[in-house]
Amino acid sequence: AKQVWETAAVLLDSAEWAAAFKPLERKERLLAGKVASRDLPLFSGVVRQLLAANAAELGDLFPAASCPGLDPALCVELVRLLGSGELDAEVAAAATGSEAGRAIEERAAAAGEARPEERRRVIGGGGQQKFGKGDDIPVYVCEGIHGSHQKMDIKKGLV
Repeated sequence: AKQVWETAAVLLDSAEWAAAFKPLERKERLLAGKVASRDLPLFSGVVRQLLAANAAELGDLFPAASCPGLDPALCVELVRLLGSGELDAEVAAAATGSEAGRAIEERAAAAGEARPEERRRVIGGGGQQKFGKGDDIPVYVCEGIHGSHQKMDIKKGLV
């Protein structure tokens, strides 16, 4: 997909290509909502070029009804693009004020609030300890990996 976004960015540098894109219908067929997170910077550039050339509106690429299902990282990147000053103020205001722009902002805000701070579980905590030859050393046993997220059950074993 990276090559597709790179090619689109190169083609959109041409005013002729941008003008050819403008009258097309169903621009959501670009599947902009399916962009991989590694391609977000490239895709953000393509969206910037499309909006700057007035070849598409934000709602053309992201219908408001599909915005709640978008990847939160994509929404955050789009909100960053619209507020960064990379676009003409008039274009950015029109995109932000659109129904799709508001839905994308809501999705980005909800994603930021819903993301709890992830912490690793401390196993065998208590800091560094020194053990002698005859001491009872705690042993931890992995009793299996399960579930779709491959979580491990680690319990203190018996020696």
